[in-house]
Amino acid sequence: MPSKNLRRLVLFAMFGLGLCGVLGAQAPSRIVDERDPYRTVRLDPLNAGLVDFLERESEHIVSNQEKLKTGELKQADYDKSLAESKAKVAAIAAQQPASAPVQTSAARAYIRAGDYALAVDHASKAVAIAPKDPFPLTTRGVAYFESGDFPKAAADARRALTLDPDDPVAKAIYEL
Repeated sequence: MPSKNLRRLVLFAMFGLGLCGVLGAQAPSRIVDERDPYRTVRLDPLNAGLVDFLERESEHIVSNQEKLKTGELKQADYDKSLAESKAKVAAIAAQQPASAPVQTSAARAYIRAGDYALAVDHASKAVAIAPKDPFPLTTRGVAYFESGDFPKAAADARRALTLDPDDPVAKAIYEL
């Protein structure tokens, strides 16, 4: 079983180098992959706005987790904030059930919230919508990895690597 530090490394890679770079929109309707700036995905303004909202909500969850660790936030306040964040994510994901980027961003938010079952569910929806896109696969792989289902995580990573052999997150998951 991988150590907690290895798990954190995978998550850091996921949110630092992988999907986060892809979803760091420069313009409201364009997503740029920082590893390959010439590869862009166009989103309509509604989906781009929803993806941006979900990514900000993910950051809010992480910020509150840090505040909880430092004592700036009490457990009850954290629990309330987390429940509100998860409700917002669910509402946004329900608005665009056929959007792979929205479903993938919802999965990322659930990963950060520690709700891996919902993360797998939303990432699976994104994989079904965009089977040739490696990012939903990688996201689902991280959710499986974090939940302890290492064989499914490796299978998703292997499949993502067939679509994008240079994906550092998929490589890390597969090697672990």
